[in-house]
Amino acid sequence: MTLLLLVLPFAVVIPLAFSDAPYLTFPPPSYSLRWFSSLLRNTQWLDALSFSLKWAGLSAFLSVAIGVPAAFALVRYRFSARVPVYLLLISPLIVPHVVIAVSLFFALAGSSLIGNPLAFALSYTIIGAPYTVVVMIAGLKRFNRTLELAAASLGSSPLATLRTVTLPLLLPTLASAALFAFIVGFDDVVFGLFLSGPTATPLPMRMWDNIRLEISPQIAVIAVLFIVVLALLMLLRLFVAAVAQGPRAQESLHH
Repeated sequence: MTLLLLVLPFAVVIPLAFSDAPYLTFPPPSYSLRWFSSLLRNTQWLDALSFSLKWAGLSAFLSVAIGVPAAFALVRYRFSARVPVYLLLISPLIVPHVVIAVSLFFALAGSSLIGNPLAFALSYTIIGAPYTVVVMIAGLKRFNRTLELAAASLGSSPLATLRTVTLPLLLPTLASAALFAFIVGFDDVVFGLFLSGPTATPLPMRMWDNIRLEISPQIAVIAVLFIVVLALLMLLRLFVAAVAQGPRAQESLHH
């Protein structure tokens, strides 16, 4: 029943994307690809998508750059302010985004950053860094440190051990942390309400305006494209896993 409730909206969204009606109506009176064609010719949607991909990607990189050293410090070292620092780092997970957005708006109101893409990079990093910290702490607590000790016993320096042993083994955790940070920024609409401008409009804000002002099936087209991309990524993951397990299976049979 839970899975059905989660999948049921897609049964409505997908037909709406192929609707021939000039507005959102279900069931569609007829079907066509007019809204797909319209979306691909609409520079506002394409610019918003490019904006969100660019600045959410940058914020994911910055979140990882902040979260990874912070997680190492919190897990590997003991200092008196460890708990307060941890609570400060994850506080954006607890404080409502609208409170952070309003505070950031008043903090930047006297500068030229309102309506500037850098404001989005900053805001997305603020809400993305806590996810990288939490994910990296979980990965580091499961990490087998005897591998680092083995590398050190063979003469490896701490920096070389980090580069050749620790980070490669933590690569799945790093990828998960970056993905969480990217999604939380790419999907955010609250900061767009306070920080967007004529040259800085993220995709969620464009979708918000479409729902509020136009109510055209283009919003459903965006949703369908996201579903297709997600399905392709899942198929790619399954393909890579199958390819990786193939040699292992042959090796086990050989032994």
